Formats: sequence, structure tokens, C-alpha cells
Amino acid sequence: MNRAKRVVTSPALWISMAALAVATGGTAIAATVITGAQIKAGTITSRNIRDRSLGVVDLAPKARATLKGQTGATTGPAGAAGPAGPAGAAGVPGASATALWAVVNAAGTLARGATGVSSVYSGASFYTVTFPRDVTACAYIATIGGTAGSYGGNGEISTYSSPVGPSSVTVVTHSTSGVFTDKPFHLAVFC
Repeated sequence: MNRAKRVVTSPALWISMAALAVATGGTAIAATVITGAQIKAGTITSRNIRDRSLGVVDLAPKARATLKGQTGATTGPAGAAGPAGPAGAAGVPGASATALWAVVNAAGTLARGATGVSSVYSGASFYTVTFPRDVTACAYIATIGGTAGSYGGNGEISTYSSPVGPSSVTVVTHSTSGVFTDKPFHLAVFC
């Protein structure tokens, strides 16, 4: 009689067959694509996502809005000054600071002055200087001073709009003690 041979399997054979089944079945499962519809909401957390694997475009608009921070500085600190540029062209000469001036000697005659200026001694240390235009809205500046290389001496001086007319200035000279004294002076009118 023929007897069928009985095959005896060892535990090593069973383990290798199980490994073969798992290996071939695992490949088949990995080849299947898992979509978002197949994932239950809330089952994937940040712990399940590899660091630096998501970009801003992968985030929902609401999540992107929370990423906005404060605006940084728009300008940095000032830099060092640059080298000086070339010299510019010479400017046009300007008008004199005052075109209305006079130097008057103690006798009241005009020593020198702007064109059209005249002076008169009115007596008792009062002088009237007349200019070729209205000077009522101008500033009068006067000082005791010599006329031609001479010293005018110490003293006091005052000015005011002359009652003679709108183009005249009255000048009064005094000694340092306040006594009316004839003195040479310089007068400038700024309008």
C-alpha cells in the first residue's frame, strides 16, 4: 500500500509564509491612494504632520490670516553723509541791504549818502534828513559817528518820522548827560 507521505512543517516555514503574505499585501495597500474624503475629520493632528512639510498655500484662508504679524520698520537708520558736491555757479549780486542812508556832519550838511538824499540842520541839535521816497513805514537806525576820518565822540541819538513830510526823518543828538549837543551821525533807513 501506498501510503501518502505526511509533510511535516516546521515553525520556521510558517513564519516565512506569514512574512510573505504580509509583504505582498502591504505593497497592495500602499499602492492605494488615500483621499481627504476617506479621512475622518479631526483624526490627523499636528503631531501626525512632518515639520516643514506644509507651505502657506496648503493652509485654509482663515489659518493664513492668523499668520499676519506687525509691519516692520519702513526705513533704516540714516547713512553717513556723502562727499560734498561741486561748487555751484556764482549768484546774481543782490540789492544793497539799504539803499537809503546818510552820513551827516555836526553842522547838518550831508558828508555822503545815497542818491537823492539831503540834510538840513534845524537848530538845537535837530536835523532833518530827506530821502527820495516815502519812509514813514520804514525802520530808522542811527548812531553817533565821524564823517571823514574824524571821531564823532560819545553821545546819544534818537530818530522819528519828521513832521516835515513822509520822506523825511528827524534826528536829535545829545551829550552823554542828555544835553542837546550837535554831533555828526550815520543814518540808515530799512523799508
